[in-house]
Amino acid sequence: MKKVLILSLVSFSIIFNISTLNAQLTGFSSTVGGTATGFNYNNQPNANSLSSDVDENNTLGGAGGIQLDFAIAESEFMKFSPEFFFMQNGAEEYYDNFNQLYQGLSRDLSLSYIGVYAPFKLDLMSEGTGMTAYASAFMDYAISGTINDGLYSSDIEFASPADRFDYGFTLGIGVASQGLLLDFGYQQGLQNIEFYNSISGSIGQGAYEVNNKGFYLKLGYVLDTDGGGY
Repeated sequence: MKKVLILSLVSFSIIFNISTLNAQLTGFSSTVGGTATGFNYNNQPNANSLSSDVDENNTLGGAGGIQLDFAIAESEFMKFSPEFFFMQNGAEEYYDNFNQLYQGLSRDLSLSYIGVYAPFKLDLMSEGTGMTAYASAFMDYAISGTINDGLYSSDIEFASPADRFDYGFTLGIGVASQGLLLDFGYQQGLQNIEFYNSISGSIGQGAYEVNNKGFYLKLGYVLDTDGGGY
């Protein structure tokens, strides 16, 4: 129910801002890049039973998106810029003292998401050159997920279909030159995602909860549609 509410709020925010704030389409952009992501284990209920010492490293993935820019109340600087995106999240886990049989177990987890950002952006641009800064809510959905411990690779089994949804916030900055954009940001998931882990594909069935978090760096191109051109 909470995930449906968050999705409704993100959708309402996009529709409301476009329809009621005198928002005018001024441009759109497409970006591709990479991510360095990990998990937050603060809310994991079974951490002590899984391992006395769980270490986690960031893992690399891909990212991309298509964004529309709407000027708010004909402002040159304030924009509402919804974006439809793809992003890979995950982590490299190392269980230092899992048990006597699997001492030093390590595994890679990967989650692929599609979703939508609803950002407000401060756009300090002049003829396609300048800086942007933004803050955004997001909602996304895991279309796939895998676990690989070096011996077995298997699909992540989510505790329920609702655990495929994530939501949270994003903060970022961008630098543009003649329409070319370099975008850097941090994304923090707030949803406790629960899935069933399979240690070496056979034992250790159980659920735990994590939060997505990580950085992204994307390169893109911004197309001006209000007649100014780049």
